[in-house]
Amino acid sequence: MQNMLQNFRQKMIRLLSKTSKKKQAGFTLIEVLVALAIIAIAFTALLKATAESITLHQKLKNKMIREWVAAQGITLIQLGLVQSINNRIISEQTTLFQQRWYWRASLSNIPMPHVQKITLTTSLQPTGPFTDAVIAFKERS
Repeated sequence: MQNMLQNFRQKMIRLLSKTSKKKQAGFTLIEVLVALAIIAIAFTALLKATAESITLHQKLKNKMIREWVAAQGITLIQLGLVQSINNRIISEQTTLFQQRWYWRASLSNIPMPHVQKITLTTSLQPTGPFTDAVIAFKERS
């Protein structure tokens, strides 16, 4: 009986030691929380970068259109399609890419006798602010 009890005890110890040595499947709560924190930080950084990219894209788009509007206004003045009087501000509007743009131009004399200076500024609002002056020249008429 003693021998049988000892055998039973040894078998139980082996059985318990095998079950305690088994690796658990899955992740601990701490591991899951750390992984979620890393993912949240990565998504936040990605969202911020995307928002900045969209803002920069819009600014560059407006700057490009602003330059085209200015080039169009200068061309109209140089070709004489818009009447210009020396030292008076010309105010016009144009539509480009479904946006209404406003531009103001002024002509001034320069030391060269047959040349006038054109200074043109643009805005998305009729009252301004008119910014990003573009300078060009035309033959004095």
